[in-house]
Amino acid sequence: GIKNGQGTKELYTHPVQFNYGNSLAFRAYANKERAILTLQADSKTIETVSNREDTSILDEGDAITYSEVTLFKDKQLEEVKKVSVQSNEQPFDFSKSLSGIPYEEGMYIKVAMSKKNRLIQYTDGVESLPLDQSSTEEWFEIKGDKLIRMGGPSADFRTKEVVVGEKLKASDFIENSTDPIDSSTVGIEFEEEPNVAVPGVQKVTIKLTGVGGRTSFVSGEITVVY
Repeated sequence: GIKNGQGTKELYTHPVQFNYGNSLAFRAYANKERAILTLQADSKTIETVSNREDTSILDEGDAITYSEVTLFKDKQLEEVKKVSVQSNEQPFDFSKSLSGIPYEEGMYIKVAMSKKNRLIQYTDGVESLPLDQSSTEEWFEIKGDKLIRMGGPSADFRTKEVVVGEKLKASDFIENSTDPIDSSTVGIEFEEEPNVAVPGVQKVTIKLTGVGGRTSFVSGEITVVY
């Protein structure tokens, strides 16, 4: 309050505009927001907050790991910190453990969730990863005080003919495979082995696995001939 000329205290209210900045918002039961992890550019620290007025547990049902957040220092994935919280717990210890953590350019954050559609990413206050597009495992890289969402490795599918009965390797159908962490370690395997006993065109899907178990898929057609 502020005292006026007569010495009487007058109270004023002023709305405070909340901005998500560069952050990750954790949703839980009934789609309630339970924790917000933010990058604080001024202090170069990770800070996480929760609503102290909501003392309910994170989720209903059996106790499982609601979320596990792992921070890595660099491309060698040197672990800096790992924090998890159970679904039958309140989020406050989780938020406290994910606060006051110094961050550097190029660090990685892995967020594992018990269910998909439980995470929202914000970039400069704008939603960049909608709730309905978040999966049970998301990776982010810290760049320029922002969280950059990372997918799995990428590659091009190489269409080719194969002979009936030919022994196939998944890598024979992949070219230009890359991974922002380490392209030399991309794992390549068939999601399901092609049927080379029957001539004709068939769709083939190949699973790519990058550092830290990040996965992606690439599909194309092969032609089996006599």
